[in-house]
Amino acid sequence: MMKVGLFIPFSGQASRVEQEIKNGLRIGIASDGQDKVDFMVQYYHTTVQGDFNVALERLESTPGVSLILAVQEGNREPGILENLQNCHCPVVVINIATSGNPWNHMVPHILVNSLDLSSSQFVLANFVRDLFGQQSCVSLSKMDNPACLLESDKETGPVIKRLMDYCHDVSDMIQVLEVSTKSLFSASTWFCELENEANLEFVERFQRCFATIPSPYALLAYEIGLLLRNPSHKGHSPSPNGILPALQRVNVTGPRGAINLRTGSPRSSVVYVSKVGTKHENIGSKREIVFKEEYSVACSG
Repeated sequence: MMKVGLFIPFSGQASRVEQEIKNGLRIGIASDGQDKVDFMVQYYHTTVQGDFNVALERLESTPGVSLILAVQEGNREPGILENLQNCHCPVVVINIATSGNPWNHMVPHILVNSLDLSSSQFVLANFVRDLFGQQSCVSLSKMDNPACLLESDKETGPVIKRLMDYCHDVSDMIQVLEVSTKSLFSASTWFCELENEANLEFVERFQRCFATIPSPYALLAYEIGLLLRNPSHKGHSPSPNGILPALQRVNVTGPRGAINLRTGSPRSSVVYVSKVGTKHENIGSKREIVFKEEYSVACSG
């Protein structure tokens, strides 16, 4: 059983954050949510000088810890990278910020999963831009009345016709247009891909296993768990030596599309690996969105 260290800043929400990360990681590693991982939790005080380093050393010295998930609340912890880079095991920083790259540079064994990486707004904006054949795309999160786009005029008529090919009905299209940065799911959720196992697993199985709605912390931990899930040995997590290579893979099946923990910011060169199911044909087909260079890495193993 893999032992994971949780490194969490102390606050009134610390216990809730801890539980969300545990639940998300568990269902990511094993779809049934059963324990395939053991946890060691260490809190640290952001207001106490030197407590970060002392608490980190205490966690790292715990026997059997082979991976550390470190929660970062914004950029309030000075020197966090300098301290983490001395860790002897892989570290994934969970950054709940919705924008901005928390690092100026990356260290090989330190990875970041943030709501900003391959976020739903970014993926959807690129999809719509490519679908419409336009150079730029309107900010969907700032639309006051998405229903107004249903009007068939010379500007929106062709756009609506093409977009409707990717939706079942008008209500689906309105849902697409209402997606904003607060959404946790990629465009695949809104394009009627009901057979997308990753989306179903994250929402339905999470609620079934834990009787609660997943939070952003659970989502980020779940995506990490997907990378750690061993497809060759179902139900088994990677060995300690296999954890870092597993985290460096590209996740092309997660709820938000392509998640590459090695990158610090999203890129604009999006390629669509498989067809999007339409209301006319191949409605059950799956779509995976992945960056071109990451797709090559994924194909090579």
